[in-house]
Amino acid sequence: MKEKTILIVLGVLLLIGIGYWFLIGRGDRVETVSVSELKAAYEKMHMETDEVESYILELRILGTVDEERFNERVRFRNYMNEKIEVTVRYETTPERGQGRDRDRDAEEVINEEIYYLVDDVVYAENEEGEYEKKLTPFRYRDVNIYLTALVNLKESVDYEIETMGADEFYLYDVLVAKEAVQDILDSVLIDYEIKEDVETTIYLDDEGRVYRIVYETEDLKIYAFYAAINKIPDFTLPLMLGE
Repeated sequence: MKEKTILIVLGVLLLIGIGYWFLIGRGDRVETVSVSELKAAYEKMHMETDEVESYILELRILGTVDEERFNERVRFRNYMNEKIEVTVRYETTPERGQGRDRDRDAEEVINEEIYYLVDDVVYAENEEGEYEKKLTPFRYRDVNIYLTALVNLKESVDYEIETMGADEFYLYDVLVAKEAVQDILDSVLIDYEIKEDVETTIYLDDEGRVYRIVYETEDLKIYAFYAAINKIPDFTLPLMLGE
């Protein structure tokens, strides 16, 4: 009887071990971390420490709200939070003509406008090709607002380790306070009310720096891709007028 009991216990332990192997051992590992690690990543990317001094941020906002289509594409080249080059890309449709002259194959044209943020002042190019202070509101003034997921969580955090090529990333699926994501949309002047907390995916690299953040609302997705961390040299600004 005693031997039978021992065999049953061993069998249960074996099943537990097999189950654990299927859940954890096969593929990505799942760990629990403290929110403080995400806060540390925020401080790095916010350049509050000396671990990050520059980066490129590729921002995409995609979706449709009340039949209005959004396809925002913006690149930030950020040096020390002191000099920021902002490239805004947008599409325009060329005139297709009418009747026999109609060009059905005319493709969208991608246009670019470049702005500079220097000491929180925005400069835009004038008709003479020189840069002067922009007096009208600028939608992309706050380069750090897209990091809000790191410090506005609504629940505890787990992560998986995901491999992309030769690199490993820490992947967090989190819920971010709706008010924080609303601030992002308000900052870029998109009229859309977020009614629920937002499912968000965060990727950190092996040095605890942000690689990617994806916010997913019901109608809009916000993608923030970070690259070339600490690889952006100090750059010369064009002639600024109106200082």
